[in-house]
Amino acid sequence: MADRAPNPLSHEFGSVPLVANTGVQYKDPADPRFELALTTAESWRDADVPFVVVDSSPEEWPAAALRERGAVVLKATVGGIASQRQQAAAFSLASGARTLVSAEPEKTLMSRFVPEITAGLLGNSALSIGRTPEAMRSLPPVQRRTETLGGWAFEQLLGLPADQWSGGRAFTAVGAYNLEHYPFEAPGMNNWIWLYKTMLDSQAEGLPIGGIAVDLQHPVSMVEEETGNRAFDMKRYTQFALQVRWAAAQPQVAENPRAQEISDLLIRGLDILPAEPTKEQYETYFKVMEDRLAPYGYLTPEMLDKAALLDAPRS
Repeated sequence: MADRAPNPLSHEFGSVPLVANTGVQYKDPADPRFELALTTAESWRDADVPFVVVDSSPEEWPAAALRERGAVVLKATVGGIASQRQQAAAFSLASGARTLVSAEPEKTLMSRFVPEITAGLLGNSALSIGRTPEAMRSLPPVQRRTETLGGWAFEQLLGLPADQWSGGRAFTAVGAYNLEHYPFEAPGMNNWIWLYKTMLDSQAEGLPIGGIAVDLQHPVSMVEEETGNRAFDMKRYTQFALQVRWAAAQPQVAENPRAQEISDLLIRGLDILPAEPTKEQYETYFKVMEDRLAPYGYLTPEMLDKAALLDAPRS
């Protein structure tokens, strides 16, 4: 692993225990996600955590509003989910950051969990910030369904911590090396795959990785917008297909017979779908997969809810 060159800005974040990162792009001031991002900036400011935002918006008003709320805003060199997170991490590390947390700008409550994040990084170089069962229940129904199955599948196929699809990651300066060098320029990689590849690369290098679960409730405004919204439902289903296909292609799957069986079930089901599946076809796929994966220990959201009721203390 190459040494990082000294940087004249190294004093800027050197005195703080954690720096928060994200990437944004907004085109409409009325977008509820923009309002959530402003709230997130305020929450990091109030928690005394520097907030580095890489902005690929076509106009300057998002950056100006975020700066007014204490964020450090950089213009994106290359727009994209992974490239903007990489740019934020590189700037933060060059400015002296010792640890990073990278999460979606709409995660307004993430700053509440700084103690849990910093504690999780004491023994890990890369940390997955997952959600408690209560937080999972706050998701829109289709998002909960796809991320419950996707997170479970990534545990089984890749041996990664639970709830990998939550979108939050934290790194030490050493662990962040793999985010700094993530190949976002490669075809099909400037997306959420960075969440998983950075963890796997750290693990392959012998660095410790881990996970925590926090009560990161989903924003009510997003739940109201997305529930029953066909466009958002299709976005979740297509993201599921892309990410599961990527996981199934990783070499460690073939080394584990149980993982290979689960992978074969998931991929065969995707392969029989048409090139552009409808929402209804994806729903059928999930019903079939949930049934066929039950013998492997998979529990649907509905089954998890029933189990939680059985485990609840009796009055």
